[in-house]
Amino acid sequence: MLGYLRDPLFTLRELIRVLAPRGKLVLTHFKPQANLAHIYREFVSLAKSDVDRQQAKEMVEASGRITQPSREGAFRFFDRQELAMLLMVSGALQPRIYSTFANQAYIAVAEKPSSPPSAY
Repeated sequence: MLGYLRDPLFTLRELIRVLAPRGKLVLTHFKPQANLAHIYREFVSLAKSDVDRQQAKEMVEASGRITQPSREGAFRFFDRQELAMLLMVSGALQPRIYSTFANQAYIAVAEKPSSPPSAY
């Protein structure tokens, strides 16, 4: 959802604000150059029925409708460093970012500090 927002930092700050102290925020985000064909192949290889294969196909087709507007500037995907920086600036402690979805997306885990940062 971050790529759709005009001000993703505002939203992340609000998500961190409403977390309990030491609470965790977990989010996923497609990589800027995500190749959704890899995700489709992975899902199809794990599918156990025709229904599962059809759902995998529909998911990838829907994802393709997301990546095209990104190329046209409608929204953006953040790289690992940008995502980490957004989370840190939002007030999160040491965000951890991992690759997921056949290495085509990130999963980020960030924690709210136990006490607010001190003002100088």
